[in-house]
Amino acid sequence: MRYTNKITLTVAAIATAFTFSATAAEGDKPERGGKGERGGDRKRPSPEAMMKKLDKDGDGHLSLAEMKAAKPRGKRPQGDKAPSAEERFKRMDGNGDGKVSKEELAAAFKKMAERRKRGQKGGDKPESAE
Repeated sequence: MRYTNKITLTVAAIATAFTFSATAAEGDKPERGGKGERGGDRKRPSPEAMMKKLDKDGDGHLSLAEMKAAKPRGKRPQGDKAPSAEERFKRMDGNGDGKVSKEELAAAFKKMAERRKRGQKGGDKPESAE
């Protein structure tokens, strides 16, 4: 085999190896959720994970006090117009019993996801405000 053919083959083999290693490294990354407000990918918590995190007394429901104790992540896209914990709680408490169940939280997450798909900001706006 000629010397130039050996160099070409070696370079091609090295390039292929780098391509495969980069592809393998991509496969190791955890799956991400939708786009975040800052434009980057960000994993969104599931309703179950959020309930587990916020339900401090372990009764399987979120109280207003538990909602107030939760610290929002990052900047709110609505700025000063962001709804208060009381407003968010009232919107999520579908049956008005003073506590948010796992089902009510899942329904709120579904509504927020639908609004994000439509490109609307302010994920917890009530349906009538759209």
